[in-house]
Amino acid sequence: MKPTPEKTIEIIGEEKLIAIVHAQLDHDLLVESIKVLTDLGIRVFEITMRVPGAIDLVRRLSSMGEIILGAGTVLDRHSAEMIVKEGVSFIVSPAIVEEVMSVCKCERVAWIPGALTPTEIYHAHKSGADAVKIFPANILGPEYISSVKKPLGNINLIPTGGVNPELAGKFIKAGAYAVGAGSELFEDEVLKQKDWKRLEVKAIEYINFVKS
Repeated sequence: MKPTPEKTIEIIGEEKLIAIVHAQLDHDLLVESIKVLTDLGIRVFEITMRVPGAIDLVRRLSSMGEIILGAGTVLDRHSAEMIVKEGVSFIVSPAIVEEVMSVCKCERVAWIPGALTPTEIYHAHKSGADAVKIFPANILGPEYISSVKKPLGNINLIPTGGVNPELAGKFIKAGAYAVGAGSELFEDEVLKQKDWKRLEVKAIEYINFVKS
């Protein structure tokens, strides 16, 4: 059973890590890599619409046990309506897209739009965002998160973009609600070579840094 938006955000806050899949690779490889990560205890995954056949991949993953599955890079109403039918629990956009927000609220799916400036973050929050993706996070750094949280209060901020394990830990310590890790976690060559041991090592680094 799909969790409520409130429960989805609660779980993301507990896990501290969203594993973001946007590799242009065979679905079998992506599914296998996700299974490696779930075996390590990672529970939250975002499949971006940049993945060829993203809806088919989400449909395939939606039957995988207790993972919390979301869709990313959702930029229009049609894409949002298509993907919520496959059972995703949250939708992420790189910007504040009102028509995507409308679908999320109607379908009881958590909405995580992207923002950068304090004005954008506040606007996203007032528009009903359950959390706000801060992108590109690596350019701004952890100090930015701690600085904007002070005047903006308890808005759930999720830095994403170029977040390596050590930086992930620094963001959490700076007050981030969770972090998103994409290409820094899912390296194309690692997946192509099925070097699952290397993937495990990187994943464990993330887990240790965000939960230390």
